[in-house]
Amino acid sequence: MKHALRADGIGMLTLVPLAALAACSRSPAASLVRISSPGEVEIVVPVAGLPSGPAAQGELSVSVHWPRQVQVIPTDTQTISLAISGQGVTEELSLERLAGQSEATASVLLPQGGYTLSANAYDPGGAPTAQGTASSEVLTDQVTRAMVNLGGLYVPAIASFSPPDGAPGTTVFLYGSNFRSPASTALSVLFGSLPGSSLNVLDADTATVLVPPAAADGQLSVSLDGVPGVGSAPFTVLGNISLATTSIDFYPSLGVTSATLSSIVTDTSGNPVSQPWVYWSDSTSMTPGGGSPVNLSFSLASGSETVVSEPATVSQTATGTISVGSGELTRTLPFTIHP
Repeated sequence: MKHALRADGIGMLTLVPLAALAACSRSPAASLVRISSPGEVEIVVPVAGLPSGPAAQGELSVSVHWPRQVQVIPTDTQTISLAISGQGVTEELSLERLAGQSEATASVLLPQGGYTLSANAYDPGGAPTAQGTASSEVLTDQVTRAMVNLGGLYVPAIASFSPPDGAPGTTVFLYGSNFRSPASTALSVLFGSLPGSSLNVLDADTATVLVPPAAADGQLSVSLDGVPGVGSAPFTVLGNISLATTSIDFYPSLGVTSATLSSIVTDTSGNPVSQPWVYWSDSTSMTPGGGSPVNLSFSLASGSETVVSEPATVSQTATGTISVGSGELTRTLPFTIHP
């Protein structure tokens, strides 16, 4: 027997206690609707074929909870179905999701005995997004309360991330699974308790996020539609950076044309920064000593960790600066190209 009920985030759908149903026992198909207070509606849902009389039945009140850290059923959940089976009876209820609703509730009169409860949540396209089961024992002339906790079918997980450290503003690449579901891209990434900024879900297995201001060292955590996922190893937030050298020297004629920035840019304890960035003009023209201009160009190698000077040789000493850093932290590093 199927019923369609509306679950209210303020009140709840319940059934009139058994005594109120006795007057209707000669008409099994009848239903009684009574408004007992604002925001609360009591509905009698008679079950055809049940023995009449108060000795045979009890009331089962069920609440269905979404598996969220913050208990609000997500907007992409269209409906939640609830099936109650046992004692030769099967009740199928369709609970409509309302905005801001924290749980879906319903009540039904049933014969005394044990029951299995099965709940499924569906997106607007009818695809399942969460499910859960529970069991309960209905007692005669009593209200039995039961809870079904849904478990998400798309639980996100972070397998790895890169770089392992960075200052606020650093772009972090996340690698894992279930960063999106067929109906939702509502991914959330936390650095400790702070949400990451400029989150971009590239596909179901890859996402990028910026380290937020005021972030602290700690585990990265992830959730999809509020369903908490599997976190990661700790991320190190850099509060400051230093330079292990005061300048870079290139000697193209001797084959010294590169410098590894990850050994130059360090945290305040002297530990190398994993993937520092470097900025410069694509083509820098300098006139050392008033002579002829020397055109310089640079390229990156090995994951933004190495700066390479392109010219094979220079006829005169050339000097300039590049900017290096992590996230929003910047330092200026002079360089010299020797003839």
